[in-house]
Amino acid sequence: MPTDIYIQYHYTYLITNTTNQMKYIGVRSCSVLPENDSDYMGSSKLLNEAMETSPESFVKIIIDTFPTRKNANADEQRL
Repeated sequence: MPTDIYIQYHYTYLITNTTNQMKYIGVRSCSVLPENDSDYMGSSKLLNEAMETSPESFVKIIIDTFPTRKNANADEQRL
C-alpha cells in the first residue's frame, strides 16, 4: 500500500530571512494546497531555532508544484 495515498500536493519552497538575506530551499508533500500550508516553515533545526527569535523576519514563497514527490525532490536538488 502506498505511503502517500492521502498526500496530493508536492512543492518546492524558498524561505528568506529578510534581515540578513540568508535563504533556505526545501521540498514538502502535504494534503492541502501549498498556498494553504503556510504554517509549515521547514524541518531544519537551525532554521527553526532562528525563526524562534524573530519569526517576522522570515518569508516563505512557493517556487513550484509537482505531480509526484520524486519530481519535487529533483527540483529541490536542481535549485
